[in-house]
Amino acid sequence: MINTTEKIFGILANRIFRLCGTLVDEKKTDKVLYAIFDFPIEDFAYPYAKLCRIEARSEGNVLYHFLNNYKFPTTPTIEWLDSFLKEREDTMSKWIDDKWHYKDPKTYLKIFQQWMFLAIIRRTFDFNVFLKEKDIKALVKLFHSYPEEFRFWQCITILISKVWFFDLICELKERSKTYISAIDALVSEKKLDVHTDSLINEVFIKLEKTDKNLGFPVYASNGEVVFIRKFKQNEISKGFVDRKQEWFEVLGDILDGYVLRYQWPFGTKISDYPLEICMSFKSDKFKGNGLPDYFISS
Repeated sequence: MINTTEKIFGILANRIFRLCGTLVDEKKTDKVLYAIFDFPIEDFAYPYAKLCRIEARSEGNVLYHFLNNYKFPTTPTIEWLDSFLKEREDTMSKWIDDKWHYKDPKTYLKIFQQWMFLAIIRRTFDFNVFLKEKDIKALVKLFHSYPEEFRFWQCITILISKVWFFDLICELKERSKTYISAIDALVSEKKLDVHTDSLINEVFIKLEKTDKNLGFPVYASNGEVVFIRKFKQNEISKGFVDRKQEWFEVLGDILDGYVLRYQWPFGTKISDYPLEICMSFKSDKFKGNGLPDYFISS
């Protein structure tokens, strides 16, 4: 039982989160440790830029740069990001109002993905991330654990508290409803094909075989699957997901090999219902990122 607009949001979010990056430099100067990662964004950012460089510095804030850039600034500011995001939103709204997205679906999708990626970057500025040397070393160590599979998701959720990042995912889902609905219409009328990564597609196929409300994935890897689900009050026990519910057992069968590790919000952070909760399920291939385990084995 999956809402098609939610499914498309999950597919497109996963596409962004699974961008595979490389460690291009690691150095120490004047007692400051640097780790610099490049992520290819040409597929949706061209002709503006080809690479997004994330510069993590000890004793300093994380910096973002655009390389091989044509229209993007080399180092974006909050003011520029706010202005560009507003322009993208105005453009998408106009395309929808004037039905232009039907005339050029691929360009509309590209504009949306630009907006989604930059909206994520923009919100990270608000977290005012200030890193210690041990944080940089942990990030570099994680990269070396599996350099061929180092994703934007791993990088961003270690630089920024996953607590806040999960909150951002729910916020992004809410903000993108209108734009995703337009993409959903294009897909349903076979005017656009939204390709799905094989891992998340496998999860979706299993989800579509049940009539239970299990939520939907927004990120999938061999180490972690992240779900969003709307909860009623009777599905929460003492501020945590009630794992004795039937739906949870069904989801556990689907996510064979993964166990619930973390949720946001939780405990006293929950104030009203229904509410959307982000849940992280880990497998034995999960590369830890410093978050405690909030769930006691039943």
